[in-house]
Amino acid sequence: MPWQGLLNIQGISSDAGARYLASQGGSSSAAAGNSSFVQRTNDMLQLDGQRYTYQGFNSYYMLQSASYPGGQSDVTAVMDLAQRLGLTVIRTWAFSDGTQEAFPLQVQLGQLNTTILQALDYVVNQAEQKGIKLILTLTNYFADYGGMQQYVEWTNTSNASTVDQFYTDSNLQSAYKDYVTAIILRRNSITNILYRDDPNIFAWDLVNEPANPGDASGDALYDWLDMMSTYVKSIDPNHLVYYGTPAYFGASSPPELLTLNGNYSGQYSPYGALPYDSACQGEDWARNIAIPTIDVASFHVYPVTGFNGDSLTNDRMTARLQVASKAGKPMVIDEFNSKAPTSARNAFLQQIFGLITYENSPVVGTNIWMLADDTYPNYDQFEIYGDQNGFAQPLPPGPALTSDTAVALARQAIFRGFVAADACIRSRYQANDFVNGWQETLEILSTNRTFT
Repeated sequence: MPWQGLLNIQGISSDAGARYLASQGGSSSAAAGNSSFVQRTNDMLQLDGQRYTYQGFNSYYMLQSASYPGGQSDVTAVMDLAQRLGLTVIRTWAFSDGTQEAFPLQVQLGQLNTTILQALDYVVNQAEQKGIKLILTLTNYFADYGGMQQYVEWTNTSNASTVDQFYTDSNLQSAYKDYVTAIILRRNSITNILYRDDPNIFAWDLVNEPANPGDASGDALYDWLDMMSTYVKSIDPNHLVYYGTPAYFGASSPPELLTLNGNYSGQYSPYGALPYDSACQGEDWARNIAIPTIDVASFHVYPVTGFNGDSLTNDRMTARLQVASKAGKPMVIDEFNSKAPTSARNAFLQQIFGLITYENSPVVGTNIWMLADDTYPNYDQFEIYGDQNGFAQPLPPGPALTSDTAVALARQAIFRGFVAADACIRSRYQANDFVNGWQETLEILSTNRTFT
């Protein structure tokens, strides 16, 4: 498609965005109302002097939908469903990198498409209209929607087949700073408010599921998180900052915690084999969440393959809760869900809520993975829909099992017979036990909980 209205952002972060802010018209000329920002006070969140907790959701594709003709109705459908369930925070992607994406926000390194920026403005505004605060994720470890791997390919400073250099290469660090500066200091074309000054934005998520396989100590990731969270705070002191992660324990944690690192998100999708191992090569969660400019301890938890509702999930959850409490940081269960059959999903959700809802729990919020409108394909089999028509739709075509994936799966001993299992699940998906119970899922999510 022709790119209309490209915005050059290269080099704007060198002076903490001052020149870019000036180009956006300085401070917000439109009042943001009397609303306040959610802030961290020690181990809790507060809003207007009161303890703040929430139940929220993920829906990563909102920018994508808002970018194409007719897609805005999909955005409002998801927001309406969330409103109906009483969910008050959405976590969604605020990036789309490279022309391999149908509607890229960052077309080339440092070149933003103003039309897609306006689509992001629409998502932000719609959330506010529905009384839903936003967590905006700024890049992705995975290649979906470009992310870190696209940055590496653009720079060609070393082997583009890995993303290790994203954390240490000064050119990549500058490119990422330029991008987040452009987003954080953007003036919303609908509300005329700078994102930095918008209290309806709940937090900035620096990166989704980071890893650094080339650095077993985790130092590179730690240094990057320290640098980028400090930088974001320097240009936006108003908002919370954190990173979304499976929360792997590392060198600072005792050996017994390393055995609780397993976090496979499921055997029937490409995400079954995460691109870093469960012995924790590259993340030291307990150390990372202690960084002063990291406000929230995040945890992504899915059932280990074949073990829905088992004691291992209890142990993994309990360990993270204890570490977050010791660190004095509020905790968000940033992604969690189980695949069909729906009865197993509901048991898992009840298990998680039971584990995190107790007196003096560090948990202040949850973001279920994920809400979708009824026409959105069930790509990863974690989608939650508003009615039976969504739950009953057939799965999209399955990915081919490449030799590399097969080797990775075998090494991790997740399961055997991937092709046969995949075909079996797909043929049975429309059976009753893959649909029945969808109402209970919605009831579980809509239960009003206060995490205290």
